[in-house]
Amino acid sequence: MRRNFALLWLGQFVSQAGDALLSAVLVFLVLALSPEGVGGGRAGLVRFAATVPFLLLSPLAGMLADRVDRRRLMMASDIARAAVLLAIPFLWQAGQLTWLTLAAAAFLVSTFSSAFSPAMSALVPDIAEGLALLRANALLQTSTQLAMIGGMLVAAAALGAAGAEKAAQPGTMVALIAANGATFLFSAACLFFIRTAPRPPRAAAPAAAGLALALRSPLFRALLFLTAVDNFFIMGPAMVGSAILLKTTFGLGVKELAIFEACLAAGWFSGSIWLARRATFFLPKGKLLLLGMFLDGVTYIPFFWIRSFPLLCFAVFAHGLTIPLITVPRTVLVQEQIPREMQAQAFSLVQLTVIGFTSLSVLATGWLGDRIGAPALFLGAGIGAMVGLAGVFSRALRQAK
Repeated sequence: MRRNFALLWLGQFVSQAGDALLSAVLVFLVLALSPEGVGGGRAGLVRFAATVPFLLLSPLAGMLADRVDRRRLMMASDIARAAVLLAIPFLWQAGQLTWLTLAAAAFLVSTFSSAFSPAMSALVPDIAEGLALLRANALLQTSTQLAMIGGMLVAAAALGAAGAEKAAQPGTMVALIAANGATFLFSAACLFFIRTAPRPPRAAAPAAAGLALALRSPLFRALLFLTAVDNFFIMGPAMVGSAILLKTTFGLGVKELAIFEACLAAGWFSGSIWLARRATFFLPKGKLLLLGMFLDGVTYIPFFWIRSFPLLCFAVFAHGLTIPLITVPRTVLVQEQIPREMQAQAFSLVQLTVIGFTSLSVLATGWLGDRIGAPALFLGAGIGAMVGLAGVFSRALRQAK
């Protein structure tokens, strides 16, 4: 990899490894701070709090990223997120850490995150340095998967070394969240050393530019539809349902959740590597995305019957293989079809759709998880995701190369 792209990859690897630490412990920390019988609902509310800023700010964040230096905007986002997460240990020591303060911290972190992802996706064509966009995006996504694997294994090792009783204590989980804050500082340092050509000054874009763009493009509308369906049915079980499944059905804890998430990331990483090498010889991007939607749902259905943790880890690995079949072609289609000066706005609309329907999914999962049980959640989610196959009726998507 060339220098700039390698720096971006490295910074994302480290910061997302920290995110994996947070993901491994957040739901269990909420459960530890909550009375029996209400933890699932509170976990859903904390996850929902993390989505609200994206719902409110994504369009504005996209316009901002199209007007200013994207690299500097990403650096500012990293530093602000670090400050919020590094404050959590002080709240714990002061006796002020509750599920509500965790919800507030999640809200603030997401507020400062809202411009990061659109800015990064729009920055990739500027620093791909000769890499084909499909390969560059697949390689960049491997930083996420390797980070999840590494972060989850570190979390599992740290919690295992602490012992079962101590690992269940909030203080141990708080320490891992603080480590996540430190990784954002490393990411900011990597971004500092990236060098890109100066961007010419840009006139202020109309407030509805991104929305008008979506309405004019049949392909972009289809992408948003598929994104909405997939995230509504898949993400709630992934973010909240997996912890509920392991705790209530398998009688396991946060260490096993970390291993479970690492297996998901391993499948995601393997799928990304395969896609970077083989996608151009397989299917056009539109049909590849539709295949990914189908497989994404199908691979959730076996969770309903599985009662062996090793077999569950294998099943989630298989599910992870399908994720890049959706995310990589979707990203590349936006980068290829949308004018460069409006790409951050386009990606902000994708982000808005992802987060909006994820938030609905998380709320529904938290509420249903306390009532129908996690196995039924995954069965319903797998079947429901099949609605995305309606995308086959989009001519623009079928013909997208």
